[in-house]
Amino acid sequence: MIPDLDIILGEGENYTTEFKESADKSLASEVCAFANASGGRIFIGVDDNGKIIGTDTSNAARSRVQDTINQIEPRLSADVAVHENIIVVAVPEGANKPYSCSKGFYLRSGPNSQKLERDSIIDFLQTEGKVIYDSIVNEKYPITDNFDEAEYLKYLKKSNISDAKDFNGSIIENIDNAIVFLKRNLRVRYEIKTVQRKNILELPEDALREAVINAVCHRDYFEKGARVMVEIFDDRVEITNPGTAPKGITKENFGSTSVTRNPVIASLLHRAHYIERMGTGIMKMIRAMETANLEKPVFKTEGFFFKVIFKRDSLQHDTNYGTINGTDGTINGTINKILCALSKTPQMTYDALSKQLDMPRRTVAREIQMLREQGIIKRIGGRKNGYWQVIK
Repeated sequence: MIPDLDIILGEGENYTTEFKESADKSLASEVCAFANASGGRIFIGVDDNGKIIGTDTSNAARSRVQDTINQIEPRLSADVAVHENIIVVAVPEGANKPYSCSKGFYLRSGPNSQKLERDSIIDFLQTEGKVIYDSIVNEKYPITDNFDEAEYLKYLKKSNISDAKDFNGSIIENIDNAIVFLKRNLRVRYEIKTVQRKNILELPEDALREAVINAVCHRDYFEKGARVMVEIFDDRVEITNPGTAPKGITKENFGSTSVTRNPVIASLLHRAHYIERMGTGIMKMIRAMETANLEKPVFKTEGFFFKVIFKRDSLQHDTNYGTINGTDGTINGTINKILCALSKTPQMTYDALSKQLDMPRRTVAREIQMLREQGIIKRIGGRKNGYWQVIK
């Protein structure tokens, strides 16, 4: 039973819908194309205009359809059902792409199924992550004779990668983890105006949260090789998602008009109270930054990606780095952890700090050097038997 059949027929063929008058020889290529894309349904007994003309729905006819599907390599499981006088083949997105039939490789593109030629097959394999050029091992390369250790060490010094995480959980979990990642790696300002101390993140958490939620909610999930990126640079934070602004969004109505690319995901986030009201995220980011007396976020479209950029204003106030106990002093969250650890265990080494605080050794060494230069800590004794003294 297909309750929305009239709507489907009225909308016509598209990325996930194909009409066929009969189960002819092209059926295998249509099934193959859907399996290599995002799946879809084939309605046998329907002409190109969406008119039901009917087809043979006997057991023998269904068996022939199933035999055709069984020709697909690797083996694919598709559901074959009868609705009145038509046969409906529901093809899932393949879990072991690419799929092929006797005629070759096919891929769904809009309302059509296209045969892939050599270069297109290579591109497809790369997009699906089956073949990645820079991950292919060259067994014939004489690594022992050509490896340049000096160049490798130079690269490590230049790269200075301090922290990287890859979140692959549920949508809600990924959002929460991204916020934790940002809060852990951004600076915190301590403000003491009453008995209790108030911790103030250098960028408003509300603005960051809205940007992450917006990226997850509005990203283009059809782009398999792309993902939401949360990046922290010395002077800015960038949150990027695949997919440009949805259709209907212009420069004039940007931020005031709601057009949702993924309405089901948006609805789920709304019910979980991650989204208060559709179409308000952009303005919430802007207001949060204005309230904190910071520059407005920058919204950019670069190629196929949409990006939100927050300028890190606190980097302009590094002179207050050492005023830890001042009523309006600022302190780096990473440095605070290092100082606490050294206060409890003055004999800790760089390696021990790196392990305990779960941060790269290079980061620990850099921050300690800065603390020494500012006179906040002091080394007493030698490298082996000495210890750290926290002065301020």
